[in-house]
Amino acid sequence: MSPEKISLISSPITKFIDSLRKRLIDQSGRNSLINFRFRAGSRTSLEIATKNLDQIWKRIYKDEASLGLLPISQEVALKDNKKEGEPGKREKHIEVVRFTDEEIESKADDDEIVVNLEKQKFNSNCNNVRRKADSLIKETGINNLYLALGYLKWFESQDSEKARKSPLVLLPISITCSTKAGNSEKKYEIKYFDEELEPNTSLKVTLESQFGFPLPFIEKEEAICDYLQRLAPLIKQYNGWEIEYQAHIGFFSFTKLRMYEDLNSDNWPEDKALEDNILIQKILEGSQKSENDAIYGENEEHDEHQTAHKIPLVMEADSSQHTAILKVSEGLNTVIEGPPGTGKSQTITNIIGNAIFAGKSVLFVSEKQAALNVVKENLEQAGLSDFCLELHSSKANRQEVFHSLEQRIRNKSMNLRDCRKQGTTGNCA
Repeated sequence: MSPEKISLISSPITKFIDSLRKRLIDQSGRNSLINFRFRAGSRTSLEIATKNLDQIWKRIYKDEASLGLLPISQEVALKDNKKEGEPGKREKHIEVVRFTDEEIESKADDDEIVVNLEKQKFNSNCNNVRRKADSLIKETGINNLYLALGYLKWFESQDSEKARKSPLVLLPISITCSTKAGNSEKKYEIKYFDEELEPNTSLKVTLESQFGFPLPFIEKEEAICDYLQRLAPLIKQYNGWEIEYQAHIGFFSFTKLRMYEDLNSDNWPEDKALEDNILIQKILEGSQKSENDAIYGENEEHDEHQTAHKIPLVMEADSSQHTAILKVSEGLNTVIEGPPGTGKSQTITNIIGNAIFAGKSVLFVSEKQAALNVVKENLEQAGLSDFCLELHSSKANRQEVFHSLEQRIRNKSMNLRDCRKQGTTGNCA
């Protein structure tokens, strides 16, 4: 190991970041990625009765097909035994018939999977899952709905009698509801959400820290059952551990796990190491405060400031907002506080517009999707929509990103053609 690597590992900042990473992993039984507990009456998860996991995996992930959801029972209308001409009205009889095991498995070949719910609860539970998934996307821009395929049943110790059940493969999905014209019957479908497969990092870290067991992840071209069969001999050394061939639709949160991966020093280039970032160093180690450093910023005298009048504004700004924009343009780390309605979104819009004018790139993040939408709408109204690319929202899938890039290329080509006609191509790149 090189001396540089030794000093990197032993640096206080590296150790602090590593301790922060470990705190992001919830290894307790409260985490559904560690201890998934399905309840028969749950309205936020659906148990899949279909056992043909390979067919489900192939159609929804490999082929990116939509799969219809069906209740485990169907209502069948029975004919009345009365003969034609007999007195009295003919009565309608409805019988509830459950699918047989053979029928359940054969449905998978027709792109339909059976949910272990009677028809009465099926519609309300599916609709509740759909509404919650849509609500989370609208509020946070994050999809937390997954199809969990295959589980590891394990125990924390040899003396433990309480088994834990952890999902092994999690496929991001969306769920939709539709009705045919003239038919009130609702049809629910699930489809691959067009995101990367999520490894169960919580489970992997937990098993490595408690047992030294390196949990492998499914290979790109591997079938789901082949993966589960590959795991089976690896866990034989642990008493009571089993692979369960089950599937559920449910909500799993990976927000902190993505932060865990972002803080991994191996994911950063050597010339841009996380611990070498000046801002990170100031936050974690502090910096020497000078007498001129102010806790709260003071409004600038804009008439006397050298560059205040050179800042382009895409929206109106008062003196305090203009001061905040000015401080950011000067490269100062700035925190802007204020109650709702005081123009924070307008200020952010002006800051981004000024950065675009200066030829800079801006990453704008927010905990709430609504805040992103407000600023994006402001930039669109200012004619800057071509500079905006949504990276983390319900629209941030491959097709939308490709379409967005295609639109920018077309717009740039149109601008170049216009400039050539005017004979001024120098300023049109």
